Amino acid sequence: MKHGPWHAIPISNLPGWYCKRHLDPPDAIETAARLHFEGLNKKVFAPCLGHLQSTSDPDAPHGKVLTELFALADCHEEEKSVVFGLVYAMLSINWDRKSTPGYYDYLNLMRVLDNSDIVVRALTSISGRISDVQSAVRERLLLLFGDMVYANWPKAESILLALQRAAAPGNLWPGAAELIGSLLSCLVANTSWILTKDMAFRKTVLWLLRWTAFMELTTGSADVKTHDLRDKLDEATTKLLASKEMLRAQGEALGWALLASRVPTWESFRCGLGREDLCQAAEAQR
Repeated sequence: MKHGPWHAIPISNLPGWYCKRHLDPPDAIETAARLHFEGLNKKVFAPCLGHLQSTSDPDAPHGKVLTELFALADCHEEEKSVVFGLVYAMLSINWDRKSTPGYYDYLNLMRVLDNSDIVVRALTSISGRISDVQSAVRERLLLLFGDMVYANWPKAESILLALQRAAAPGNLWPGAAELIGSLLSCLVANTSWILTKDMAFRKTVLWLLRWTAFMELTTGSADVKTHDLRDKLDEATTKLLASKEMLRAQGEALGWALLASRVPTWESFRCGLGREDLCQAAEAQR
């Protein structure tokens, strides 16, 4: 599908972020982000790129666009507006993440300019309503979150915890399995990142424990998604709880929860962590 010039397509024609229901009020974050993007579109994107499809065109003048955005943020003290507008662009437009220059250059600009944690705050808010988000927007958000984790973006764990709360154990709403699978794949690929976030790590392991216990109740199900999710949970658990020392370092409450669980797949971890270890961990924390 070909797209016309940016300035010829009203921003309001871009698909919304949420699956709207009757009488639902506009989302404040989406509305604000769209307004900031409209400003960037008028001042920078439309004059420089001209076409929506240019976001995936390596020959497009992305260098000029990035320079103009940086200058706009620097000269007019509009860093927040530029970052917020780019959040809207990242979630609303299909980007070719392999195109260079392109997607990652804009992502890097967002990080350089974002001194107020706008990206994390916006994505955390959206993640809390992830079950209501359009599937295409949800996919872009998860890809963006994965890139932020890989880049060790400050406070990105807030997004992870918001997504975990939205995908509460036992609540398999449509699309939940895909969301959980994406989060687990991200954690497995970035184990070193989550291990540095003590509170997020403990909450993540407890989240895994509860999901694993729930999935045990579905044993025997012929559903392919359920089977794949169970395998990913086992893989993530094995990766994150690789050693007894790691478990002891994460605190007494986590260890006791692990010992108290009755999930067969966690048996090896329960056997490796005894009551004596828990007492030592408790003593070390006092």
